[in-house]
Amino acid sequence: MAIELGSLRAVVRHHLVLPTVATRRDIADERVVREMAELVGDARTLRLLYLVGVADARASSPDVWSAWKAQLMRSLYLRVLAHLEAE
Repeated sequence: MAIELGSLRAVVRHHLVLPTVATRRDIADERVVREMAELVGDARTLRLLYLVGVADARASSPDVWSAWKAQLMRSLYLRVLAHLEAE
């Protein structure tokens, strides 16, 4: 699986966006989901952002990762993915 340079750049640039939005914004708000979908652009980049976001949070310290944060990030990921796939 080759990763396009543009996707890799987006992941590096926005690697904290999923955890930040998931914990600080209303992820049930369709506008938030739409904004995230526009920022991410496609499902593949979203998947990479999700994986890097989880890995970064888990590697930072035990205090950074929790079941609450995991649930919020997964919910946001699934909502944005559904939005991207519907387009």
